[in-house]
Amino acid sequence: MMNIGKKVLLTTIVLIANMCFHFTIYAQSEHGNILNKKESNLKLDNTLHDDQLDLECINDNKFNFIKPPIQAYYKYDQKDYLLARFSKFRSISFVQIKKEDSYLGLGEYAHYENRIDVNRKNKFSFALGFGLAKQSTISSCNSLSLHYSFNSNLEYEIAKGVSIYIYGQYLTAPLNKERSFIDPFLSMNPLFLQTETGAGVKAEFKNIKADVGMKSIHDTQFKLEKSLKTMNTNGKFSF
Repeated sequence: MMNIGKKVLLTTIVLIANMCFHFTIYAQSEHGNILNKKESNLKLDNTLHDDQLDLECINDNKFNFIKPPIQAYYKYDQKDYLLARFSKFRSISFVQIKKEDSYLGLGEYAHYENRIDVNRKNKFSFALGFGLAKQSTISSCNSLSLHYSFNSNLEYEIAKGVSIYIYGQYLTAPLNKERSFIDPFLSMNPLFLQTETGAGVKAEFKNIKADVGMKSIHDTQFKLEKSLKTMNTNGKFSF
């Protein structure tokens, strides 16, 4: 009798435990389905919300813009900044100049020059030039002399309307003639283009311009003669 009672009690406990286990599993599965549905609805709502924002951005002019890439914007801004700073303090230009003069049948010359000018607020200027010169005198009127030329000029304004300058010019020996060729009317003649150095003072006051300076002509072809020193005095009046 005691054995039968124990068996019934054990069977009852097993049944109750089994029922509790199945109920717990079912509840967890139901709770999981509810959570999955909520997450799906949440994702759907977010998707719709993003679409609505995109449509609003398209329809609303306040949001209808595209920002440029950061790198491209930086390059553009940096370039403009450097150009602005450079143009504010300095000005560089490239010019081509032709100078010519004739001396009533005694000779003539023409100088074709390419020059780079650097100017800083009209207070400081520097020029570097190179070109080709052709010259002839009464003794070589039928045979021009061709030369390469190189020159530089530096000028600085010390006061309003008054500036000082220094310059230099190098002229090669004739390119189309023998090294020993010499034209007595051309050699060391200050009327024609020569290898020279000089310095002076320029002044400008209203309609008056003046230039006073010294220059030295050098014999770079034969290097036999001493430098020839001359004084330059130029004045101009305008009415």
